[in-house]
Amino acid sequence: ACRDMESRGVTLQTKCGHLLLQAGNDKTEEVLVELTEDHLIVRCKEGGGPLNRNARLQNERNVYLKKDKSGSIGVTLEGGAELKTYVTIYQVQQGLPADRSGSVREGDVVIAVNYTDTTFSTVEEVKELIKTSNQKVVLHLAEVKGQLHGGNSKLLNMDNITDLYLVREILLENGPVGLGFSLQGGASSGAPITVASVEQNGIAYKSNHVFVDDVLLAVNGHDVRFSTLDEVELLLQSSDQYVTLQLGTLKEKDEDVQTLEVCLAKERGSLGLSITGGADMGSPIAVSAIVRNSPAGRCNDIHRGDVILAANGINMTSKTQEDLVEILQESGNQVTLLIKPKKRAKDELPIIKNIPLTMAYITCYKNVTDELRINSVQVVSAEGYSSVELSCERRLNSQVLQEWVSAIRTNIQLLNRREAERLSEEQAVIGEKVHLIGWVSERLSVNEYNQVWKRKFLALRSEALEIFSEVPKSVREWCRPESMLKLCEFNVTILKGRSQPNLRSHSIHVASGKGFSHVLAFEYAKNLAEWTQEIHLTTMRFVQLKKRIKFKVNWRGMAAVLVIDIETGFSVVDSSEKQCLWKQPLMMLVNSADDHINKLKLMFRTSNQRQQEVQVFEIDGLDLAICAMEAFLTTKVALSDPSFVYRPHLSMVAA
Repeated sequence: ACRDMESRGVTLQTKCGHLLLQAGNDKTEEVLVELTEDHLIVRCKEGGGPLNRNARLQNERNVYLKKDKSGSIGVTLEGGAELKTYVTIYQVQQGLPADRSGSVREGDVVIAVNYTDTTFSTVEEVKELIKTSNQKVVLHLAEVKGQLHGGNSKLLNMDNITDLYLVREILLENGPVGLGFSLQGGASSGAPITVASVEQNGIAYKSNHVFVDDVLLAVNGHDVRFSTLDEVELLLQSSDQYVTLQLGTLKEKDEDVQTLEVCLAKERGSLGLSITGGADMGSPIAVSAIVRNSPAGRCNDIHRGDVILAANGINMTSKTQEDLVEILQESGNQVTLLIKPKKRAKDELPIIKNIPLTMAYITCYKNVTDELRINSVQVVSAEGYSSVELSCERRLNSQVLQEWVSAIRTNIQLLNRREAERLSEEQAVIGEKVHLIGWVSERLSVNEYNQVWKRKFLALRSEALEIFSEVPKSVREWCRPESMLKLCEFNVTILKGRSQPNLRSHSIHVASGKGFSHVLAFEYAKNLAEWTQEIHLTTMRFVQLKKRIKFKVNWRGMAAVLVIDIETGFSVVDSSEKQCLWKQPLMMLVNSADDHINKLKLMFRTSNQRQQEVQVFEIDGLDLAICAMEAFLTTKVALSDPSFVYRPHLSMVAA
């Protein structure tokens, strides 16, 4: 199916541009959005973004807690969007649910509460999410890793090393396929060992601290300036879970340095910027963050990453952060900074969100409601705890956002097809072949004012349509769907007219012959068409393999068996199934009716066009028999006219 889409010119899309990030409480932040073939990457715009938004996270996990009698889970929070940082756990109160879980630690970052993204929330907003939840609370937590290190580094103390290089130390976590970068040079070539390439979406790439042409100076504290490539590879391979790299960037010669003088006027004693680095850390003093609407924030000439060479005429190249802070505090209202602008490549901008698109979910509706978002769209990762809401300025044509939505949706659709093919190759492990996977919204309840919806993961397999509350991650989870509807035992109706749920226009009603049903809504018309057609095609394949189906009936006052066969049609045999008592081809059926209890009436054409042959059956599983009959008839028609299954009227009713 994926190859078929690609043969029709449907290919993975890539885009890059600026959109608005919805950051809670109607706050927005302009960001750089990059759509790769399999990820949606949101980066801070130059000069903006929270202080620690480029912090790398490890040990992401869901923690399931139950509130105590007072409604508390026993944590104190700090940080938040108003401080341009993540909400973190400040204190875990002894003896309360969080403490008893053993999985909540002080300093943990709160990524989501009950699967609602909180990375741009304030402390009060997170508290409200916890307070308004029911007794059970799901916290998605993570730990910050990969902080840049300074004075304790062996490499930073090597003789004359800082005369040649701007040095930084980074911590990477080893992965099963390596660190994601390649090296060149080495002692045998007479050149320093440098980074030759960085694999996109690899560990080094995601760290946002490894770049092409970086000089590798040390591995786990071992000086590798005079080592061969083989020796360095051996060091990397023998590393444990974490690898410490010391990288250097050659210092520019004085004549190559382009500088810029910036004059700023303090407001309430502040310039509105934060700094990092310093002589004691082996790196130049640089701008690490800029506060919006501050003197620095309104200045177009200073950005994050710019190096501060001098302040009010005082050379800063050999000074510490504390020295610069002291100079700024002692200066008057006006401050003159001599800066070296940083070369700002797109990939150097800190990543706010990096959402894998395989099995991701894109929606234009607000959570659990039938209320549409205004000029915005939300993209949610497969696991459900990482999400981003993007919009464009209302003065811009909404076509801009629609183009983004179309590209993201196309990539998700193709990636899901590929994932279904991959899962099918593992069918010996997970069971049946997987034909199609994706997300839908199921209507849970309806009242006078609104409807409640919940997203569900849908999987169409060789013998059943399965509904899961989340993406199955193991063989055991694949074997335990929330609901299973076997093919030939349900029918699908596209809801139109009065039966269409309010505002959810791409909906279907799935009715099982066993008496239960689901109302499922797709986000877009193309999703609806894709799923309904694939369900019919898969049902047809199932019918062709099954060939016939039997039902015990009461016919003409006797116990008998009704057989529906794709080749021979309808027939009635005695209870021993040895003697055929009656038969008619499938295509001779003109009409049918039932009493919704146990009687089924079938009407067939005869040689005399004015008369019809009528047969009445009493069947205990009436609805199951009707579903099977519809599946066999549809398959028979489609075998003689393949275009039939693609017609928009198929299984569509107007209520």
